Amino acid sequence: SATESATESATEPATELGISPLMAGDRNLSVDEARSAIAAALQPIAAAENVPLAFALGRVLAQDVLSPIDVPAHDNSAMDGYAFRGAEQVAGQPTVLRSVGTLFAGTPWAGRMAAGECLRIMTGAVMPAALDTVVPLELCRVEPAADGGSDGDKVHIAPGIIKTGENRRHRAEDLRAGLPALKAGRVLKPADLGLVASLGIADLTVHHRLRVALFSTGNELRMLGQALDAGSVYDSNRYSLM
Repeated sequence: SATESATESATEPATELGISPLMAGDRNLSVDEARSAIAAALQPIAAAENVPLAFALGRVLAQDVLSPIDVPAHDNSAMDGYAFRGAEQVAGQPTVLRSVGTLFAGTPWAGRMAAGECLRIMTGAVMPAALDTVVPLELCRVEPAADGGSDGDKVHIAPGIIKTGENRRHRAEDLRAGLPALKAGRVLKPADLGLVASLGIADLTVHHRLRVALFSTGNELRMLGQALDAGSVYDSNRYSLM
């Protein structure tokens, strides 16, 4: 078998390796010569195509993916908690604020904020312009409003547990509009598709797929469906490789 003979020890004389399938004239090709011959026959894939994002997994980007938006697109909360003005904290003493509403992700706050007021805020919600700090819910002591509603709750923040500006994600701190989110030549993975989707991009420019041929060599090999002669075996490696 040519396949088996290629695995013989490199210390064995070349004349004992038998006939090579890579015979060139009266001599065998070395591995480097074979690789060079293959490389010389290859042509780089230059053509590209646009594919929907859902079908882009495993494809190779043909051009940079430029972000059309800032990421995040706005200042937002990194925590579930209470948003307030950090400057209103009292050094060495508990800070007590009155909650005047609840702010969910996707619904910007349209009201006004007076001194001593805070907002119950969810992760990802747009930070109101007047507020700059978020204290996580579990670090607060909340005294419910007398009427049982959420508005009017008294929020007690112990001294020294939060710094001004904490838990606030700034606009474009991850990625600025116009900059590359992914570079050309990247093999697209599941996380990459999620990133592209978060930018609102529906399709990608990728290289055409490679065309690959598989072949097996060996005097003992038989195709599936053929009868086995004495000493022969079915070609299994080709199917493993495919």
